[in-house]
Amino acid sequence: MAVMFLVQSPQPQCVISALMAATGQGTFEDAHLILSYLGSILRGTSTGSDEPVLPFHTSLRNFLVDVNRSAEFFIDLGSCSHEDLALACLRLMNAGLKFNICQLPTSFVMNSEVEDLSKRVDEYISRELRYASFAAAHHLRLSCNTEKLLRSKAPIAPRTPTTVSPRPSIAFEVKQFLEENFLFWLEAHSCMQSGHNGPGSMLPSFRDWLIEDDKKDLIAVVDDFIKFEKRFRDGYAQSAPQVYYSGLVFSPRQSIIRQLYGPRFQKLMHSTIEGTEEQWSLSEVLVIPTKSVATAASFSPDGKHIASGCVSTSGQQVGDGLRGHDSGVRSVVFSPDGKYIVSGSWDKTIRIWDAESQQQVGEALHGHDGWIQSIAVSPDGKHFVSGSDDQTIRIWDARTRQQIGESLLVHAHKIRSVAFSPNGKHIVSGSHDTTIRIWDATTRRQIGEALHGHDDLVQSVAFSPDGKYIVSTSDDKTIRIWDVGSQRQIGEALRGHDDWIRSAAFSPDGKHIVSGSWDETVRIWDAGSHQQAGEPLRGHGGPVHFVAFSPTGKHIMSGSQDKTIRIWDAGSQHQVGEALHGHDRWVQSVVFSPDGRHIVFGSWDATIRIWEQCYEDEALRLESQRNLTL
Repeated sequence: MAVMFLVQSPQPQCVISALMAATGQGTFEDAHLILSYLGSILRGTSTGSDEPVLPFHTSLRNFLVDVNRSAEFFIDLGSCSHEDLALACLRLMNAGLKFNICQLPTSFVMNSEVEDLSKRVDEYISRELRYASFAAAHHLRLSCNTEKLLRSKAPIAPRTPTTVSPRPSIAFEVKQFLEENFLFWLEAHSCMQSGHNGPGSMLPSFRDWLIEDDKKDLIAVVDDFIKFEKRFRDGYAQSAPQVYYSGLVFSPRQSIIRQLYGPRFQKLMHSTIEGTEEQWSLSEVLVIPTKSVATAASFSPDGKHIASGCVSTSGQQVGDGLRGHDSGVRSVVFSPDGKYIVSGSWDKTIRIWDAESQQQVGEALHGHDGWIQSIAVSPDGKHFVSGSDDQTIRIWDARTRQQIGESLLVHAHKIRSVAFSPNGKHIVSGSHDTTIRIWDATTRRQIGEALHGHDDLVQSVAFSPDGKYIVSTSDDKTIRIWDVGSQRQIGEALRGHDDWIRSAAFSPDGKHIVSGSWDETVRIWDAGSHQQAGEPLRGHGGPVHFVAFSPTGKHIMSGSQDKTIRIWDAGSQHQVGEALHGHDRWVQSVVFSPDGRHIVFGSWDATIRIWEQCYEDEALRLESQRNLTL
């Protein structure tokens, strides 16, 4: 049951069974046998079913994870359980990854030229190996960030003791994966065409886990591998064999990856052209934040203050900073009057701050059992709503700082995004369970049925300025518009992006929608006709994480993984001025001030930068820059 609750996305029984067996707490057949008896409470349990295994009702999960209610049936969903799943994923990868895993007939073709590549992936890369290849880093990250690591722990099923010490097992599997199967992992991801969700985005999680476990020797290995993956990503992403023929062959002679894997490909290495450098170039020296990552930023309504979230503080600072959270701050928002800041964190608490004095107001708000992903404040400032990885939505009284009523428990997976309607009467939520739900903000009851249509994780939801419509984006590469009154999708989905769509927003007049995607483009859509307006806005050299309209609707701002902010003229769809540079890592969040004269953006390099600007003849002129790290 813990495996079912904690997988990165809902999985069929073949994956659930394989993960359970790989933890050493039962065989593959045991898992199938157990599931066959649970058809009354779980969907997807019939033999051979490809349907994800999910509880029919979230009350089952609520019962099992509450030790006071479930007693001997209690299931621990903390960091230790993620350790079990990380161990399972690593074991599956170490057992299943291999050279030329998809049996490609030749090394001299692009992936796009292999007509049956998708069929080969289905045939040679099992569902469970595919899951493990994507989710191992996810579970490793949660095992060291969800709570303090425990050196001794109860297993997933408390009544079934394990005889293997999980942490040494994970260390062994991580070492084997890095030293024996890393290149095969890159090859598999190339065949699976994982794009920007591939190894480059996962390796930092391996590094973080090794830092927590104090494995200094392996940290050096991962650092070397990060440089390798970054340099040769474009080549191996387009042709799987280039992991070896371009990557390994042309890696520096003294690089760790060449020393580890060169002897296994001696014939290939003998063909190496003389002239490859001894070490990685200085430009490839890693700049890795020491867990000081700005993940959210927001201007106050009067434009005088900025709130931002980060894991820790460093550098020049305005005031003493907002200190109190024990872990990364995921979401921050201002009250409508600009006097208070509300923050949600990975430490599972919500805190309220006085924006002027930067002092915490009262005690931290406790209640969530998982990371808090999204915070939204009601238009009148009396309430705020929070969404979390614990699959709950909670409404809070801003004055008393008490939760109002019971939590909203309907979603079957993590809550990714929440928003208040402009009149404050409704709340909308988007979840990794692929659904969108609308709630009455007063009664806290769901209004109607869930909005179904997306085929993958919902990444963002937002109301139109008049509150009549909702726009949603998803990993299924579509944007959908919903009528709040009828709760039906309006027209066809908006299609055009080639990869996950991370963010979307309505223009101030509600006539257009802007979207940003991992396909590195920004696109503008006519909200009425659902047609793309003009050509994609191109210029970014990495996934676009966030988009926003200026208050006048004349300009669009986008923040990207390429470390830049770009301003676009919404009418001509041309970039205005030069890209704004300064960050050393990905730009994660961007927002205009209410008067449109300032931009604030936060990055993985642990800084927040504010740009003051004016528009003259539709040209952007940079007036000044200040760096803040709160």
